[in-house]
Amino acid sequence: MIRDALRPAVVLATLAALVFPWVAVFGSNRPVGVPGDPADMAFPGDSDVYDQIWHFWWVRKAVSEGADPMYCPVIFHPDGVSLAFHNVGWTSALIMCLPGMPRNPVQALNLALFMGTLLTFVGGAFLAAKWGARWDGALVAGAVMALMPSRTVHVLQHYMVAQIGWVLLSLGFFTGYLKKRGGGLLFTGVFAFLAVMESFYHGILLTAAAAATSVLLRERPAGVRLYRAWAAVAAGVVLAAL
Repeated sequence: MIRDALRPAVVLATLAALVFPWVAVFGSNRPVGVPGDPADMAFPGDSDVYDQIWHFWWVRKAVSEGADPMYCPVIFHPDGVSLAFHNVGWTSALIMCLPGMPRNPVQALNLALFMGTLLTFVGGAFLAAKWGARWDGALVAGAVMALMPSRTVHVLQHYMVAQIGWVLLSLGFFTGYLKKRGGGLLFTGVFAFLAVMESFYHGILLTAAAAATSVLLRERPAGVRLYRAWAAVAAGVVLAAL
């Protein structure tokens, strides 16, 4: 009975741990991230965060002007350069171009990271549930994935790598489809596409995780079902790479 009574408090504490740090971030109006060590930088105080703020500024500027954000005439002017295979997190940057999103690139970066943290929490809980975890176990799994130090490091420097939630959602639907537990091929492919548009690293991780899932599942899926699930993943990855 004591454990049952504590569950609501644990849920609230988990949500507070996910949200509270961002209250300070949004209140400061400063970008998430840490400057580099001046001794190791060509320019004092240089940091990947500055490059990432530029990502959000440039993509919004190009989209608002009706230009292709994947081509930038400002870099190596006058010829310009393609950004298609640059380390821009296209999913996050384009979402921040939607109506109602902040125009300030610092605020856009911070909001994208906050949304990515919540998405990782939801995606992690969803994946755990597809593997058979109860709601409380799924909650813990999602929170651990959202707050784990290895992800937090990338929140501070590489937003596109930190946005792992798309991978977890795609893998959750992939797993659910193989186990016949509410999975969907369309969502598997769509989230795979969004994951790879965010970062090619996610395509590598998703492929490896899907392979491990296919081998480790106790419920052996029929061959056709397995091929369809892999086709959905492959379609999302290939379309994003194009």
